[in-house]
Amino acid sequence: MTTSANNYSCGIDFGTTNSATCLVNGNRTSMVPLDAQGQVTTPSAIFFDLNNGDLIYGRKALERYHTREGGRLMRSLKSLLGTSTIEDTCRLTLANGENRIYKYTEILGLFIKHLKDHAEAESQTPLENVVVGRPVHFVDYNTEADAKAQNQLEAVFKEQGFKNVSFQYEPIAAALTHEQTLKAEKVVLIVDMGGGTSDFSLVRLSPEHFGKADRSSDILGNHGVHIAGNDFDQDLSLKHVMPLLGYGADEKMPIPNHYFFRLSNWPEIQSLYNRRTLLDLEKMRRFLDDDTPLDRLKDVIEYEDGHMIASRVEAAKIGLTEHLDQTIDLSLIEEGLHAQMSRIQLEAALAEKLDRIEAGIRETIQQAGIDENQVENMFLTGGSAMLPVVQRRLKALFPQAELNFGDMFSSVSQGLGLEAQKRYQ
Repeated sequence: MTTSANNYSCGIDFGTTNSATCLVNGNRTSMVPLDAQGQVTTPSAIFFDLNNGDLIYGRKALERYHTREGGRLMRSLKSLLGTSTIEDTCRLTLANGENRIYKYTEILGLFIKHLKDHAEAESQTPLENVVVGRPVHFVDYNTEADAKAQNQLEAVFKEQGFKNVSFQYEPIAAALTHEQTLKAEKVVLIVDMGGGTSDFSLVRLSPEHFGKADRSSDILGNHGVHIAGNDFDQDLSLKHVMPLLGYGADEKMPIPNHYFFRLSNWPEIQSLYNRRTLLDLEKMRRFLDDDTPLDRLKDVIEYEDGHMIASRVEAAKIGLTEHLDQTIDLSLIEEGLHAQMSRIQLEAALAEKLDRIEAGIRETIQQAGIDENQVENMFLTGGSAMLPVVQRRLKALFPQAELNFGDMFSSVSQGLGLEAQKRYQ
């Protein structure tokens, strides 16, 4: 199909864990296939093959990492926006001895280019206009750092060839998607719980308002907290896996906690993969009565298995949405090593963070100046919203509200496409 670039625009949900793109052509929107199987969502991951220097994206990146054939996995880098780490560099040494040095903003750009390339292949035309999803707060309680994070992300998109880059809150985008399903006006709480943040919007939605250019009077409140799926994974890892590597050990001089915090935090794992870390850990051996956990920890770092462990913890968390118990296989560290986790233990481990998420929701309601019993409808999106404990707590908070679910991984991108349609068509 041949057409002018001006006829097309797109909405991109560049998520901490998963990403998706919605293509807009006139009054038509469509999700962009992001792999050979036609799936319209993709993990926000890049695998750097150290054998030949190839870059592999999305599901294939995770698959290649799991083959353990030599490479470096980068994931959840969106979480670095607004922090000092985003300005740092990452050194990768190929099998032939060649060193490649990337800024983390460059790595973000590589992934954005991957999304843009697929959208342009689908539209058969260059894309210049994009609405990008953003959390309500990139950085909690720091407006300067929050603005800096958006500016950093805007610069990354422009470096990849987008000329007009605008932003929309992710829960507002999800609201636009949900509005298409309503038959009457409702006061709706949008809860978007992804990998990096949990975001909330209280909005007045109506089929009669769909497509209206100015929706500011319908937006009653926005709030968000920097707590979501990655934080849940970290808490579970610290509770059930890291003790097997020495975390919380009863030693006169235990291994410092920062190693375990970084090893259980997706965007920081790769920072441990260096010779200095191994040398510093080895110096601790003489202070330990039992050095078995230290050997396990060193093996995880030397063989760069941190992302593999994080993946297995995440898989166990997801498994507990349907099952009462899960086993985390850690035989890659030591034969027969494993950790057990139950749904009850998961809910106990996450209780404090869920309390903070609930406080963020209450703040959203207070912004709007309405009573909690005036919330008529809830719309949940994002992978973390699948947890039964999340749904149960929301229902207890708003027992009168109807609970609705969209596509957990594409509701935001669909709404960003609708927003792009209004802004650019």
